[in-house]
Amino acid sequence: MLCFSIAPSRPVIMQLSGNSTTREKNEKTLDCVAFGYPPPELAWFKNGVKLQRCEGNCKDTHYQQSATYKAGNRSESSVTIKEITFSDDGLYKCEAVNTNGKAQAISRLTVYSE
Repeated sequence: MLCFSIAPSRPVIMQLSGNSTTREKNEKTLDCVAFGYPPPELAWFKNGVKLQRCEGNCKDTHYQQSATYKAGNRSESSVTIKEITFSDDGLYKCEAVNTNGKAQAISRLTVYSE
């Protein structure tokens, strides 16, 4: 029988949706993938303000953030912006945190009119 142990490690963000441009009234999903051990918790921020995770029925929520999915030392999360307006233009940050540290990556969303 093989036995593996994973050494504790601080989070590293391996993938974040890149900078993008979109039209008003569209929908946009940003994805984040991070590695670390223990698997990091992921949180989303817009212009430095933490976006609240959706609990229960989210149909009326403008920002729909998924719960952090964890498998092994990998964590994934996404945030979907519904009915985009000019106020959604800005910097979106994914932050990964575990007991060994934190990492962050930023993506810029630019909104234009039709």
